[in-house]
Amino acid sequence: MPPHGTTTTTATTMPHLRSLALVGLTVSLLASSLVAAQSCANPKTHAEWRELTAAQQQAYVAAVACLKTRPSQLGQTSRFDDLVWIHSQANNVAHETAAFLPWHRLYLSLFDRTLETECNYAGPFPYWDWSFDAQAPERSEVWSRSAFGGNGRGSRNCVMDGPFAATRASRDCVHRRWSTEPGQFDLPMLGAFYAPETINFMMRYESYDPFRRSLESLPHNNVHMAIGGDMGNARLSPNDPIFMLHHRNIDRIWYRWQRRHPQQASMYSGNLRRGSSDNNARATDTLNMFGYLSTNPTVADVLSSTGGGAGGLVCFQYTNSIRPRGRVLTDDQARQVVSGVRRANTNDNIDDSDTNDDSNDSSDRGSSGSPFNPKTPGPHDRTDMYNLRVSEPLSDDFLRRWNYSDTSIAQIRLEEQQMRLFVAFVNQVSGYVSKTCLGRVHSGLGENGGEAWQAKTDDEEQTEQMIMDMLVEGARQVAGFVRDTWPEIRDELVDGLASLGINVGGISVGGGSGGIGGHQS
Repeated sequence: MPPHGTTTTTATTMPHLRSLALVGLTVSLLASSLVAAQSCANPKTHAEWRELTAAQQQAYVAAVACLKTRPSQLGQTSRFDDLVWIHSQANNVAHETAAFLPWHRLYLSLFDRTLETECNYAGPFPYWDWSFDAQAPERSEVWSRSAFGGNGRGSRNCVMDGPFAATRASRDCVHRRWSTEPGQFDLPMLGAFYAPETINFMMRYESYDPFRRSLESLPHNNVHMAIGGDMGNARLSPNDPIFMLHHRNIDRIWYRWQRRHPQQASMYSGNLRRGSSDNNARATDTLNMFGYLSTNPTVADVLSSTGGGAGGLVCFQYTNSIRPRGRVLTDDQARQVVSGVRRANTNDNIDDSDTNDDSNDSSDRGSSGSPFNPKTPGPHDRTDMYNLRVSEPLSDDFLRRWNYSDTSIAQIRLEEQQMRLFVAFVNQVSGYVSKTCLGRVHSGLGENGGEAWQAKTDDEEQTEQMIMDMLVEGARQVAGFVRDTWPEIRDELVDGLASLGINVGGISVGGGSGGIGGHQS
């Protein structure tokens, strides 16, 4: 379980990936210099839930259950309830504001420290990389009886299996109400989440505020709405223990964005007040923990996860997460993807009108899921084994309950449409099959038996990043709906592909007018 920044792949295993890693290596070096000025001595390493051993998983679950038995210090039912109460008090200052990411980073650090000091937890703190499970989230291992239990049952939607079955927290049980639609086997389902490709699409933002808005509004809210119950309640969502794993993953995405954009990693901006269009947020703003800490830290204290801010509370890094077992892209496959991007770029009318959201429709079973049939499936389809699904749109009811304004909802609808267009573009790229397609993740297609996943090395992370950058850049050039450019990445992208003998002459470098396949940007 190596931390991010530790390369475990040997030269004999992946020699052809070295030349593909230029973008990731450049960003990592810049990020390292940024952190060096302010660092903590021994940062903890947060790992994906499946990277923990069975004993570590059991220890974490036991520690969370332990908090429910510890006495409250804030007038609540238990120490666990103290933390739920703090989140409820921060509802209007920690959501739909610039403080969303730093406030939750500090909040997670408080939770983690409390597990250590009051329940003697000594293992790694897990995140749930739901992008790995995005094509069928209801099948994820996190819902097993040995983990966090499944969907709620009965009229009250209480979780009745697993270690948190019918436990008392800030409410009488842990509530879940999945955004269920009948599948072909009439089992509860969760609509598709955001895949790694769409998360990478958000990484294009070069400043904090638009990145934060997109991350909070789309994938963050998508998971909350889909799981429902307590997670669908903005104030009480930490009552579901899966909340912490979800938000660690949100923080991990921010951590990755900071490493990707090291010049912006310590920048902070946006609206100070919820529902406001002001740009008054400052790094000197305090993060209110409502009596849990004797002194409330500032935003600046938590901007670096390895800075040791807030009295040493904020001192951690993340692993590279996991990937399905199987071979990584070879040079020939990489060239094929680039060629596929070019062919997709000949279609200037990318749209999502072909999206199919009928999970029970068997009229096209013969060709459904073929890499040569780029029909984008809907969020509840489970027949397509190759193409990426569109994520389930946020309901108006959910957004109203979470106090989103009409203006904010309109912006979310535009971003959802942009994401649908991008997914449709990715599915049209000949030769590209996502590593997290349903056929690889949920069909147990491991090469050597055993688990269908394995920890991702630095080389693999950097290679995947470069390929996904190609997809985003291709969509930007041809479809015209991605307006952001990234001059700090583009040169390395072209050089890295050129070192493989891949001529992408269509990408404009330094503001030129050419595009992939000759289209104008």
